[in-house]
Amino acid sequence: MRVETRNWLTEQDPGGWVVPHDDPFVWWTVTRVHALFVAPRLVVDEYDELLGRTVQRVRRPFELKARLVDLDGSQWELGDRERVLLHQRPGPRWWWLRDVSGEDLARMEQYRVG
Repeated sequence: MRVETRNWLTEQDPGGWVVPHDDPFVWWTVTRVHALFVAPRLVVDEYDELLGRTVQRVRRPFELKARLVDLDGSQWELGDRERVLLHQRPGPRWWWLRDVSGEDLARMEQYRVG
């Protein structure tokens, strides 16, 4: 689900809002931030046959962030959500909300910063 974040003072503290993109008049309140993940900008060296030398290729032009959070939606009858992933995808860097499995978290552990 595509969402927007609002009123979030710091990345590691609860209290911000997660707003469904298609309904900006309701929101979840972030009650807990379990973890913060950051995938850094990714540049790799590749051999370019046309140029005949090694060049840098940008695979991820900017860092991507994700947060494992608990959400309270009782004020707007959205329902509570526990341990869901609020994350960005490559491209236009919109925020997305989805359920996460233990396997997903294990893959993401290398990017954990908080």
